[in-house]
Amino acid sequence: AYRKDLAKEYLGTDDREELEKMFPTWESFVEKGKEVYEKSGNKVYMWPGIADAQQFIREQSGLSWIEGDTIKATEALKKSLDLACQFRDNNVVDKLEAWTPAWYASFGEGNHIFAGCATWSVPFTIEPNDPDGKGADHWGLMNAPEGNISWGGTTLGISKTCKDKALAWEFIKFATLSTEGAEALNSMGNLTSAKKPYEEKPELKSYKSEWFGDQDLGKMFLEEIVPGIKVRQMNLDDNVIHETLNLITTSLNNDRSMTSDQALEQLKEELSMKLPDYTIE
Repeated sequence: AYRKDLAKEYLGTDDREELEKMFPTWESFVEKGKEVYEKSGNKVYMWPGIADAQQFIREQSGLSWIEGDTIKATEALKKSLDLACQFRDNNVVDKLEAWTPAWYASFGEGNHIFAGCATWSVPFTIEPNDPDGKGADHWGLMNAPEGNISWGGTTLGISKTCKDKALAWEFIKFATLSTEGAEALNSMGNLTSAKKPYEEKPELKSYKSEWFGDQDLGKMFLEEIVPGIKVRQMNLDDNVIHETLNLITTSLNNDRSMTSDQALEQLKEELSMKLPDYTIE
């Protein structure tokens, strides 16, 4: 997602297609980010924080982090560490830690042009934290440089202590698989991952936000963004790698002298201790 007012002021356009042409690669993103930082008097950044950028980029390749008994740290993750350091060193990203109060507040402060945007980000992150953006056409949605990503998701489960498992299962089916559930999600600006509801009622693909003007966010997500995403194969120990990467990214944020090579070596060392049964490449 991008702030239209800031894009217009510092990049010369708030048109989605023009911005996508402007940023075919992350290298082009870095070059413009340097210009924005200087032009704004060191006040405006392209992205709120290094963790946002690093997590986004590491999901773009579609490469599995683990193959058999080998963790492919260099092949799958080195590029994201390289770019994270470029972003940091060129003031393309601010120093905000993701999911902190300051990070949430940044969506309404007008100091960051871009933000990673999941389907749920609009109603749950952008709208509540940018009260002045309602009806002001503050935001736009665009394809990211070098491709969009699958970033997490939501899981609904039934606990073993549930008193009525059958009823709980009926609710999960309603919320995730039914056309009626898709209608409920549409009313709150969200989508289900089931295909059938949108085949039965194509109009459910469409939803708009008062923060995004006339742009049809639902159709863009379902028809343009999702089909082009590369989804990597998941593994049971991915979460350990994910948490370790986040710790390394925090170190990069706090220590500007730390290089991407040093970050990779630290990542390998941490993983060799936490996951000793794997070969770390």
